[in-house]
Amino acid sequence: MDLLGLWDLGNDPALRKAVFQTRIPELLLRHLADPAECRIVAEAVGSLFSRGVMPRCP
Repeated sequence: MDLLGLWDLGNDPALRKAVFQTRIPELLLRHLADPAECRIVAEAVGSLFSRGVMPRCP
């Protein structure tokens, strides 16, 4: 699944800095507790952190 280039944002040093300055990961992490949104949010977070490992959902 291509999440609007989130993987690219997490892997480009200049873009990655901007992502963290705008608190995008912080906003996404708030939704991990919601079972209905967790799977998609976990994929986005995994892409931004460029580790390929998604956080676990409740």
